[in-house]
Amino acid sequence: MRKSYLISWLMLMLLMSISSVYGLFAGGSGTEADPYQVATAEQLYNVRYYMTSYFIQTAHIDLGVAPWNLGDGWSAIGDDVNSFNGYYNGCAKSITNQKSNPITIIKSI
Repeated sequence: MRKSYLISWLMLMLLMSISSVYGLFAGGSGTEADPYQVATAEQLYNVRYYMTSYFIQTAHIDLGVAPWNLGDGWSAIGDDVNSFNGYYNGCAKSITNQKSNPITIIKSI
């Protein structure tokens, strides 16, 4: 009984960890062959948690809606200390209505 409980618990933890990453993006695994898919402002924001991964943008993204247009607006992904060292392919999709100072979506050195 105890062994089956442990196996069930481990499987639940594995499923939760997998689904948490997939919930952050529209798909993909972050590799060159299978980049994370970015289709929304929320998913674009999540890029900051995977600074060395591969990404493709699959839709036009509007940052002119809350919370991205409130206060100081968009916070750049990366900074002078923690720069973005991944790969982001915009696939000819736009990111519009960004409000920030300076205007920077992804900052890398």
